[in-house]
Amino acid sequence: MGVLDDLGSLGEITLEEFLDKIPVPIFMLNKDHQFIAWNSSWETLTGILRESILGKTWESLDFYDPPRPLLADLILDGADTEKIRSFYGEACHPSPLNDGGWEGEIFLHTIKGGTWLKFAACPIKDKEGNIIGAIETLMDISEMKEKEFKLQKYSDRLELLNKIVRELSSEDSLQGLFDRLLSLLKERLDYPNITILAQDPTESEVSLSIVAATYLDKGLFREMSQKLRESGKGLTYEAAKERKIINTSSVDESKEYFPFLEETKSELDVPILFSEKLLGVICVEGTSPFDEDDEKIFQLLADQLGVLWKEIEGKEIIKRQTTMDQLTNLPNRFLLFSRLKEEQNRLLRYGGRMALAMMDLVGFKAINDNLGHFVGDKVLREIGKALKSTLRESDFCARFGGDEFVILFPCVPHEEVLTAISRLRSALSEIRIEELPDGYPIEADFGLAFYPDDGKNLTALLQLADQRMYEEKRRMQRLRGL
Repeated sequence: MGVLDDLGSLGEITLEEFLDKIPVPIFMLNKDHQFIAWNSSWETLTGILRESILGKTWESLDFYDPPRPLLADLILDGADTEKIRSFYGEACHPSPLNDGGWEGEIFLHTIKGGTWLKFAACPIKDKEGNIIGAIETLMDISEMKEKEFKLQKYSDRLELLNKIVRELSSEDSLQGLFDRLLSLLKERLDYPNITILAQDPTESEVSLSIVAATYLDKGLFREMSQKLRESGKGLTYEAAKERKIINTSSVDESKEYFPFLEETKSELDVPILFSEKLLGVICVEGTSPFDEDDEKIFQLLADQLGVLWKEIEGKEIIKRQTTMDQLTNLPNRFLLFSRLKEEQNRLLRYGGRMALAMMDLVGFKAINDNLGHFVGDKVLREIGKALKSTLRESDFCARFGGDEFVILFPCVPHEEVLTAISRLRSALSEIRIEELPDGYPIEADFGLAFYPDDGKNLTALLQLADQRMYEEKRRMQRLRGL
């Protein structure tokens, strides 16, 4: 008795007609492993016509690479678990629905250029329980697998993002936060072209400046920021003004696009907000469009970045209040001695030169006594500005207390220090304050000490500079008296 006979009557339609009505690909084998049924869904999936396969065995098929027995063949042979999985992998498992059946998933690049298939096979038995054939079905699950892979990819990226945010929480400066973030995004999430722009907190309108970029030298930040502002364009500005993500799949079609990179084809701009206040924008550039998952990832990142940004700003404000003089905006005495300790260690380890200058204003008490402390405060503020604008970036200047200031000149020969002091005297004399009448010139006395010529203890050298400053003050008082 054959398989078709044993299936019994299907009424007025044939088995072939019945199977063709089923949208799932189905084939049947007899106990000799020959194809005895091959429905139209199989023809559609594989392009193999029924007439060309019936009566043949699995060796006639060419969609398995490398060639292998069908799962239905293995079931007919009574193959054990090890053998079945040697052909179809560990994911292939016994069917929970069909006794003696197996099921699994496979990717076949030979079908439709690449197709994910879910397959299941089970034995066909006669009334006495004897195996007389096997049936196998396939289902195209490519769309489902694509969603599954996309979901898994998004889940993996979320996990990586969580790790990135945890690492960023240890940063204690905004620049360190920005630079570390871009490095991690490039390394962990494969976003190579990212720019962070910060909003100027003193401006009511949107005014962005580049503060970090993966592809741009820091020396070009100011120039590129200025060009962006002057252009009157920029998708970053659009995202900042609208306070929402701007996902531009083709920058060539956008009138607002401002080019940072020549190879850019798409751009994702995400505003960084905290309590609805604009802090900046993350700009991501790519060579292919960004999808919805990219938007979600960077929205989550921007939310976390906004929190970290404000936390660091808060810490910097506290640090500034404890280390900076609020009147002159110069480092205070606490930060001065901290810097002296750092410089002491550097000089002892590597050697070098340093000059220390103690500066004391002339006649400042008379300004306070005769014109009031508000005028005196204004004088100190202007002196702070003059010191910062006149000294080199590598020099260090602090308010020591009252009307006294300390300046550190690293790696500077004696004659250059004297030249710098001369420039400072000129800068002080050029200060003009409306409330300060003639007869109150802004002048200062200086005392200098040099490392290593005068000693190798910077604290002791500071005392020496202070002593020499008072000697200079007394000498100048005698001259002024004359």
